[in-house]
Amino acid sequence: MNSKKVESVVLDIFSTILKRNVDIRDSRITLSQWDSLKHIEIIFAIEDELNIQFEEEEIEQLDDIEKIIKIASVKYAS
Repeated sequence: MNSKKVESVVLDIFSTILKRNVDIRDSRITLSQWDSLKHIEIIFAIEDELNIQFEEEEIEQLDDIEKIIKIASVKYAS
């Protein structure tokens, strides 16, 4: 799965969980629905779908979609 596929998976997960269209440029600041509970739900869904694991320290810093896609792509490629 290349980074475009990872991007598609991540955007789909965000759209499904937040029940709205999202863009790669969105962040926790631009998406009011992205609260702490939704954050954990999103992270777990991404981990499950891509079969990857984010580190605890990373989870707190994953505050925009583009950053999540970049880190997920690297982990998925490993």
